[in-house]
Amino acid sequence: MTLRRRKAPKDDYPRPWEDRPISRERWLRHRGMLMAHEASPGHRPEEWWIYEKNPDPPECSEQAGMLMRMGELAEQELDILMRKWREVYNKANEPYFSYCIGSKPGTTYAHWLKGEAARWPRPIVEDRVGTTEMPANPPKRGPAQN
Repeated sequence: MTLRRRKAPKDDYPRPWEDRPISRERWLRHRGMLMAHEASPGHRPEEWWIYEKNPDPPECSEQAGMLMRMGELAEQELDILMRKWREVYNKANEPYFSYCIGSKPGTTYAHWLKGEAARWPRPIVEDRVGTTEMPANPPKRGPAQN
C-alpha cells in the first residue's frame, strides 16, 4: 500500500516581493513577527499605520518625528533616537559644516549650503527625522511596541 503525503499547510507569512499592505487578517496573524522583523527605532511597518492607527503611512523620513508626537515611542527607542538626533545636531553645528541639496535639473554640479544656511534645524534634521523640531523636553516614557 502506498502512503499519500499530505501537503503541509501553506504558510501565508508575507514574502518580501509581495504587494503591500497585506490584508488585516494576515496582519493580525503575523503582527508579532512583522513588528519584530520590520519595526526599528522610529519606524513601523505600513500595516501598523493602516490597521492600528488609521492614517496613511507617512514617508520613512517622517515616521520618527510623528511617532514621537503621537507618544508611541518606547523609552529605549526614544533614547536611541535622541542620541541620533543629538549627533546630527552636533554635526550641523561644527565649523565649516556644509550640506548638499543636490543639483538643478540639466546641470552637472551640486549646490551646497554653507554656514548658517546649512545649520540646524534645517535641512539635515528635516531630511533624516521628518521634522525640524528637536524636542526640548522629550517624553520620558512611551508605550512599548511588541
